[in-house]
Amino acid sequence: MALVDWMAESHTGFKAADLQLTEKDSLSFADFEAFCRKRREALLQRLRDNVEVTTSLPLPQEVLDEEEELTTSAE
Repeated sequence: MALVDWMAESHTGFKAADLQLTEKDSLSFADFEAFCRKRREALLQRLRDNVEVTTSLPLPQEVLDEEEELTTSAE
């Protein structure tokens, strides 16, 4: 069963907002890559909003590379 169909069933009670997405974001399998990217971005933003950093440390290069890859693949 596709995620979009499962969420459409009334007994689940889930909405796109529960996945940290907007109602206009596609949940179809054809748009799975975009779904994963938007979900990851939303979760990272939620984490950043809820975690207080007391000391600023430089990020490892692999993290910087991954962030750059995410932002360039979205364009």
